[in-house]
Amino acid sequence: PTPARCASAISAARPRRSAPHLRGVGAAALDLLLISHDDSDHSGGAKSVVDAIGARRLLGSVESGDARHALGGLSVERCRRGDSWLWDGVRFEILNPAAGVALTRNGNTSACVLRVSNASGAVLLAADADLKAEADMIAAGALARATVLAAPHHGSRSSSSEAFVAGVSPRWVLYSAGYRNRFGHPHPDVLERYSRSGALALRTDRDGALLFAFGSEVRLVARWRESGKRYWQAEWVGEPYTAQR
Repeated sequence: PTPARCASAISAARPRRSAPHLRGVGAAALDLLLISHDDSDHSGGAKSVVDAIGARRLLGSVESGDARHALGGLSVERCRRGDSWLWDGVRFEILNPAAGVALTRNGNTSACVLRVSNASGAVLLAADADLKAEADMIAAGALARATVLAAPHHGSRSSSSEAFVAGVSPRWVLYSAGYRNRFGHPHPDVLERYSRSGALALRTDRDGALLFAFGSEVRLVARWRESGKRYWQAEWVGEPYTAQR
């Protein structure tokens, strides 16, 4: 798909990085910005991204009447399981939440879960989906295998049940977590669970930004800490801090 359309799945949590990246891949405006839920690490930079790039449509698990998310004069449409669309041969499907589900206090149970697929494979962007959201998707028959999985809730042990891991059966599992983060993400139990399933682990605290190509086959093209080394970027040594939480 075109850069503007691909950008619909990019996190808006870090506007100082997201907006320049979007400009760099040629996105003059976003066809769609999806805000998974109302945690600041997922929604905090949405306004800055919309102000910098612009968006034609907003989708997410946030209150549509919330003034914080009335961006660019647009209101946020609610995510609903079963909604799907096709752009340039790439299919987008909302797996969570089910239609009519109330937004939860912490947002994790009702977080938008997006599956993106083409003929060669699929990516599952699980946001902060918790164990209840995982169980709901499994019970509804909505969960499907994915080549690449962004681990739910950064690899917290409040997510990634045995049934979820088996249902997705990813080739790669990506943990989005900051170096020495205070939550101890990803949790060692979760790391072990995916390892037993045969998934190859990639981590933003260790590997940096990750680039995959979905062509005739799915390939890991780049890990930024390898491909973007500069003299001021320290080489990874040892394991990160892992608080038990």
